[in-house]
Amino acid sequence: MRETDVAVVGGGPAGIAAALAASRAGARVTLVDEYSRPGGQIYRQLPTAFQLDRPGIVDRDHPRARRLLQRLAGSPVVLLAETLVWGVEDGTTLLLYREGGEAEALRARAIVVATGAYDRPVAFPGWTLPGVMTAGGAQAMLKGQRVLPGRRVLVAGAGPLLLPLAAALVEAGAEVVAVAEATTRLQWGLQAHRMWGHWERVRDAFIYERALLAARVPRYFGHVIVRAEGSEAVERATIAEVDGEWRPKPGTEVSFDVDLLCVGYGFLSSMELPRLLGCRLSFHPAQHQYLPVHDSTMETTVPGVFVAGETAGIGGAEKALAEGEMAGLAAAVRAGLSPGPDWEGEVRAARSRRRHQLSFARLLDELFSPRPGLYQLADDATPLCRCEEVTVGEIRQAIREGAASTAALKGWTRVGMGPCQGRICGNLIGHLVARETGRSLKDVLDLNPRPPIKPLPLEALARLEGAPSPER
Repeated sequence: MRETDVAVVGGGPAGIAAALAASRAGARVTLVDEYSRPGGQIYRQLPTAFQLDRPGIVDRDHPRARRLLQRLAGSPVVLLAETLVWGVEDGTTLLLYREGGEAEALRARAIVVATGAYDRPVAFPGWTLPGVMTAGGAQAMLKGQRVLPGRRVLVAGAGPLLLPLAAALVEAGAEVVAVAEATTRLQWGLQAHRMWGHWERVRDAFIYERALLAARVPRYFGHVIVRAEGSEAVERATIAEVDGEWRPKPGTEVSFDVDLLCVGYGFLSSMELPRLLGCRLSFHPAQHQYLPVHDSTMETTVPGVFVAGETAGIGGAEKALAEGEMAGLAAAVRAGLSPGPDWEGEVRAARSRRRHQLSFARLLDELFSPRPGLYQLADDATPLCRCEEVTVGEIRQAIREGAASTAALKGWTRVGMGPCQGRICGNLIGHLVARETGRSLKDVLDLNPRPPIKPLPLEALARLEGAPSPER
């Protein structure tokens, strides 16, 4: 059993900012992260055996990340790397497993959950073929290993991640055959005035656009991916022009020969730990997901449990840094530390930065929020639950027989019972149930995680002496 004042789960921008803020306030802080080195996806570091001679487009955040990581390395924060949180006991104790080690427990007076987000799954015929990859997955390979995941690539999706990914693929030597963006240039133009004050993002977008223009990468606005084809791996990918609801228009299909298809239609927040901790959630219509309810200090409805970054809602690294600082400072006070003389000023400054970044987050929600047509691409033969290999047709049949929610379908068809516990299929199934039954999406998203929320060896559990019974 380890003990700490503040436990921070997640080593991305929000988690690092929270850990540093709480430590600066005098708290004993333990930062738990699944990766071998902190930084998360946006500040992902190369392995220690690698050396970076010259940062490229994929490393646009390198200078800022380096400064933040240097501050973390020079702080008294205890870092538990390659460690996952798989359960919770009594609301204050996190159950841990370290890769190659044993299960253990971490008791904290306050907990900051900054577990980030993952690519929003989108199902379409062929989406399970090898060579079909999420945009975030491809970016992780480029950033974390300098591995080029394909040579002839189609990038399809919606949102600001497509440009840096396509530019990084070009820089790494890939031929990007096209970038298919679901929104249109006109929609971008109508929202351009809302980028006032977000000059760094405008500058980054210009750099990415210039790189794609120099490489003569074709751009298809108002198009979505409709299918991928291949015998043993993806060989061909097809896009189509869409209407305002992102439904493909007949006769507008364009196909490309590829060995890699990168798909990115935004992100979903990682909600396993907030749900397990008992935090009350509220449905966010634009993001199509439930998010933790929190107050102005980022504290949830569970006293002593805070959220920050993408766990509190999708919004980018700058928002995450501000929320992490707010949560870390408040968590230190909740853990029993007395606020310092600069505490209120630091909190006010962080809140001001967060307010500014929320305007950008709302722009992302309004411009890139998935439209209904995106969830109608899969046909009856398309697997929707990849772990248990349950198809759209099988789920529709179960709905006709009486399963009227994702939880009901779990018992009916085994969807959501695989290693991901519905992390990948849950939102997709919710959209299908809502469409088939005419109910609201928020009324059918009722899958709940069970410990262990991440796969771990049974041997590790067996060696956990006096292991408490994990809460449901």
